[in-house]
Amino acid sequence: MKNNTIISFKVPEFINKELEEYASNHYITKSDFIRNAVIEKLQELDDSNYINEVLNNKGKNYTHEELLLELGI
Repeated sequence: MKNNTIISFKVPEFINKELEEYASNHYITKSDFIRNAVIEKLQELDDSNYINEVLNNKGKNYTHEELLLELGI
């Protein structure tokens, strides 16, 4: 990756040990694990926001039959 930004943070030693053990057992670096976890979390949040927007949409809801009629199927 180009144009990477370095972010550092502190974790308790027990978390670091678990992270090291997991990373070692799965042949991945701690940085890759954390990067992937952050990406997954951001995607979950984005999906959650989209779902909330859809659920809060006050537009017309169609039954299956109404939709078929509307589409001419």
